[in-house]
Amino acid sequence: MKNIDLIIELNKSILEEKRRDLALLLAEESSIENQIIVLDNSLIREQNFSRQNVESIFYYDNFARSISFQRKDLIQKLSKIQSIISKARELVNESYLELRKFEITKDNAEKKEKIEASRFEQGILDDISIDMFLRNNTN
Repeated sequence: MKNIDLIIELNKSILEEKRRDLALLLAEESSIENQIIVLDNSLIREQNFSRQNVESIFYYDNFARSISFQRKDLIQKLSKIQSIISKARELVNESYLELRKFEITKDNAEKKEKIEASRFEQGILDDISIDMFLRNNTN
């Protein structure tokens, strides 16, 4: 049983490590999404400012292109990180299934031991009962 307990602990630590990695990736995804929102808001503010100030229209075009390039770059990064997150989720699921496999094996072994112990005890009790019956009937 000690071997399976060690294997379970090892698998728990592996699962936790993969969950931490996934959490970091999800945080990075959220950060990129927030950066995209900030860029979009910045573009909207600049559009509103340009509508109010005719002189700034000349600068808006370059600003909008710059924002567009930054946004495309962030969207590419977001796409890559989402792909990595998908794979990380699969790894977490695989690790969890591996852990459950060993936990179920341990539970089954414990049940089997209890059944065997119960049968052994019942056999002893049966022997005692037979001995008592024979003693009472021989007298």
